[in-house]
Amino acid sequence: MANNYLEFSEVLELTDEQMDWAKVRMAEIEAGEEKLIDDGEETLLGFGYEFEDGGIWLYGEEYGNVENVAGFAYEIFNHFDIEGSFRIEWACHCSKPRLSEFYGGAVIVTKDRVIYINASEIAHKIEKAIIDGVLTSKAVEFTNCGVPIV
Repeated sequence: MANNYLEFSEVLELTDEQMDWAKVRMAEIEAGEEKLIDDGEETLLGFGYEFEDGGIWLYGEEYGNVENVAGFAYEIFNHFDIEGSFRIEWACHCSKPRLSEFYGGAVIVTKDRVIYINASEIAHKIEKAIIDGVLTSKAVEFTNCGVPIV
């Protein structure tokens, strides 16, 4: 039997006021008083966290719920009208070398949006562009969603 994992680790930097609010919010979520993401279904927190000087360490061991992390960060950004962004990257892997069970991605959170980036999806789109003759360069290229990365 194989085990699949989704892991991540990042610190969301917060002021003391933001940290105090986040502590209360986490306590509400853990007590079941409110759901993290109001999607009509019960949701577990789905990630680990520890409050540290200057922020909250958010992590997933074995399996972490990236959507809930993004939802929590989005709540904080909106509650405090925070400018800037928070990015978390994740890796999915399997305890056995099974085909197509290794991938990763990232999520970027601002007060206005949450953007998910799936590395496998991007790779498939680039591969299709090569096969279809749309991407014809023979040089090594680094690209992401049509935006060249130098």
